[in-house]
Amino acid sequence: MGEWRNSGNRPRQTQRLRRFRDNRFPARCPTPRRGDHMENVMVPRSFSAAVDTMRIDGRQPRKGRPRRRPDRPPSAGASDGRPRNPRTPCIAASPNGLMLPPIFPSGIPMKHALLALCLLSPAALACDTSHLSLSGALSVTTCSPKQGSTDCVDSSRALSEYMDAVPDDDSLFTIGLQSSPWHMYDGSMRILTAEDVAAAVKSRLDGKFKRVELIGSWTGVSPKPGAPSLAERVSKALDGFPVKGENGFLWMKKDGTRRTTRQAFTMREGAGSYFLPKGDELFVPLVAGWPAFVEDRIPEDDAEMLMRAAAGWDVFFLCPDKALAGLEHAASKGSAVAAYNAALMRLERGERAPALALLERGAALGDAKSRTRLDAEHARK
Repeated sequence: MGEWRNSGNRPRQTQRLRRFRDNRFPARCPTPRRGDHMENVMVPRSFSAAVDTMRIDGRQPRKGRPRRRPDRPPSAGASDGRPRNPRTPCIAASPNGLMLPPIFPSGIPMKHALLALCLLSPAALACDTSHLSLSGALSVTTCSPKQGSTDCVDSSRALSEYMDAVPDDDSLFTIGLQSSPWHMYDGSMRILTAEDVAAAVKSRLDGKFKRVELIGSWTGVSPKPGAPSLAERVSKALDGFPVKGENGFLWMKKDGTRRTTRQAFTMREGAGSYFLPKGDELFVPLVAGWPAFVEDRIPEDDAEMLMRAAAGWDVFFLCPDKALAGLEHAASKGSAVAAYNAALMRLERGERAPALALLERGAALGDAKSRTRLDAEHARK
């Protein structure tokens, strides 16, 4: 990622960025104005190459540094046929960091010529994570796949292979899943309740198993003071059978070994699909969480991706409130899974009326689980 420095110390080539006071990136980046700034933004030394053409604070380039290549007029196109913008690349600064557009939609890998550097923090997004003891910053290694090359692999494929490599232990029943401190998800990003997990494993827990292990981020951490962790909730659903969870964000290596971290900032280069160099350590939450990076670029008629972006706010950004808002939006666009997930979140908050409406929406879309849960809720009257 290069060498880092803090722009608050006013280095020789200061990058001044406009401060945005809401929690969303603007639909279109504003033109940077002289005097606009954002304090304490970390900028890599190599980042200056992306803004060589003009100083962000509006001053002229240093002597000897042209605004554009002398052999290329402003209207010329790039070598790949894309129109070339002669102005400085627009940098959007938000409370959670900075990003250099464009951001690539689902399934489209980022290109080396168009880089995005994201410093992402749940705390800066007004998400209540004080009880999780987040601190520091870590970077995630990514890559951009090239045709015919096998050195850069899709993160979902790597996750499957790394899970298969988890060492066998006849005394442990292991379950791999995506999760946040509040929720567990299946492969379709449908929320799994503690009762769902218990029902799936209870009949398979014969005498040789001594413990269940939930291999998912934050499964061993209480979501708020006094509340049980996901592992504790599953244990209760299993009548006290021992269940162990993970202690923070989950990372996995190709040999199946794992570790957890509790960083306040996560840095990655790029904002599209998560690819990583073959054999590198995998940051598990980003496998499911990357669609949240491109939420504002997802077409309104792509309910599936809208749902996955909303789930990303939960598993990656640790922002269940923003996840709920995104899920309700995806449900309105036709995602039955989003309707089901949003209904469970509303029920957790004791908001029965909107939860029932969401379950009815899911049932109307043909979702069997929504219908089953709706019938169960009506039976509780």
